[in-house]
Amino acid sequence: MKQQGMKPIRQRRAVALIIAVALLGVTNLIVTGVIVASGDDSYIGRLRLDAIRSEYAAESGMIAAIKQQMDDASSPLTGTISYPWGSTATITDPFDASPAVPGELTVTGTSGLALRRMSVTIE
Repeated sequence: MKQQGMKPIRQRRAVALIIAVALLGVTNLIVTGVIVASGDDSYIGRLRLDAIRSEYAAESGMIAAIKQQMDDASSPLTGTISYPWGSTATITDPFDASPAVPGELTVTGTSGLALRRMSVTIE
């Protein structure tokens, strides 16, 4: 009679062990999903930061080139400007040499994977 009384207790322990293992597996999947999702969010945040930095690099390069054109129209600013945070502004199409019609300026700002191109025409 003791054997029959012990059998349900062993079955309950076995069921409890199976439930515990299943809950640990589900918890593991949830934690893994959260970690993967947060990694994606940080990558997207980094891309947004690079986009903003490249835009500001292009804008500041354009301002520097325009200021140089206003100060001395005979020698337009060309080349690459490097910034402390790792961004660069490359001035590819400086103004025309003639002061009467300055023309068009194109500046490309880069930071990480992001690239922004700005151009301005001054008449």
